[in-house]
Amino acid sequence: MTLIVVCAVILVVCLLCAAVPLAFADFSRRRPLGWPLTTALCGLLLTTFVLRDLLRKRRLARVRRDFDRWQATSGWIPGRVDRIWPWTNHIRAPGMVTVTFAFDRDLGGLPVTVGELSWIDDGLGDATDRWKGRGIFTVVRLPGSPPDFAVRRYRTVYRQRAGEDEFRRRFRTIFNDTVNADRLDHEELRKAHVNNEIPPWTLLDGELFTIVSMDEPTTPAAMESAASDALRVAELIGLRSSSA
Repeated sequence: MTLIVVCAVILVVCLLCAAVPLAFADFSRRRPLGWPLTTALCGLLLTTFVLRDLLRKRRLARVRRDFDRWQATSGWIPGRVDRIWPWTNHIRAPGMVTVTFAFDRDLGGLPVTVGELSWIDDGLGDATDRWKGRGIFTVVRLPGSPPDFAVRRYRTVYRQRAGEDEFRRRFRTIFNDTVNADRLDHEELRKAHVNNEIPPWTLLDGELFTIVSMDEPTTPAAMESAASDALRVAELIGLRSSSA
């Protein structure tokens, strides 16, 4: 209610500032009345700006409350952001990637970390679909010594040709271990990527990580979804049981 009242007051004041000169204007002299109309327009723009800012602050406050409730009941524990991440040794400069916050938890018998990060100057390379931005990351620590592997999405996708494989058109695979490549690159996995059921991912030194770009504020629901998608990848590549 307070938000509506503030915007209404601003709008009424600006309209009055425009209406009063018009009420006492001598139209027979044909003087320009541009400035009252400009005042009204500025009032509308100011109201729009204030309303947008207040809505943004209200939404952020709601997200903070949701995080407080989520942290208290979900089982996720705040983790350190200054740890060595899977991508740490593969970026050109440390300042290119910043982890804002992280939470840890065991899911299905696997240690999982989910959180928010931001990057600039193509700091994450083709692990993301943007030169700079913000997103949700998930790291899953896997048992054994699985081979390094990655699925990347092309940033520029050309028009599909007749009979062309849709996965190969939109994605590429990166691997060194040709012996195990077939186990990590199979029809069900490719289909999940084509249907946008899972994000691009990287398996490096026994850690599987995904990064999902975000435009809206990060929410607990979005983080839970990112963690679930990463575990789905682990399942599809045979490193997590579907019944876990």
